[in-house]
Amino acid sequence: MELPRKKFREAGADRYMLRHETADPEHYRKLHPAEMELEARKQCLYDLKDLGYQVGAGFMVGFPGQTFAALAKDLDFLKKLEPQMVGIGPFIPHHETQFAQKRAESVELTLALLSIIRILLPKVLLPATTALGTADPLGREKGLADAWPEEWDLWAAVWLMSGEMPSGDFMIENKKM
Repeated sequence: MELPRKKFREAGADRYMLRHETADPEHYRKLHPAEMELEARKQCLYDLKDLGYQVGAGFMVGFPGQTFAALAKDLDFLKKLEPQMVGIGPFIPHHETQFAQKRAESVELTLALLSIIRILLPKVLLPATTALGTADPLGREKGLADAWPEEWDLWAAVWLMSGEMPSGDFMIENKKM
């Protein structure tokens, strides 16, 4: 069976955005039905590149159950994939879902991850998403500016990228993570 993405490419489409959502298999299983597989989604992104598409990938930040180790896997996957575009945005709960009562507190973490992605993939198209603007009135502006929050130290970025969870509570300027 010929896949539509190949036909679209032959018809002239040259860009394809498919957020991988999470590169952590355990987290992926919590978000999707059993018949959906993370490896198939990731392979789809590589297949799109092989077809000649400019590929976009990405993930949501602060989704319930997401760990810093999962975010480190997302960054590692993006580095390996080398997409032309990366779209990330903060988790915003919807009132008609099981996450309606969850808090959306991931703007600062999203900004930090935007900064890290700029270092990992300096030529990538990295938009300041609508979700960032929804979660913070100045979110888009912050996303386009120097996104690393001032109260975060460089060692926090190294720790985030390593995926290693420190023992005890991790505090950044009196903010419990």
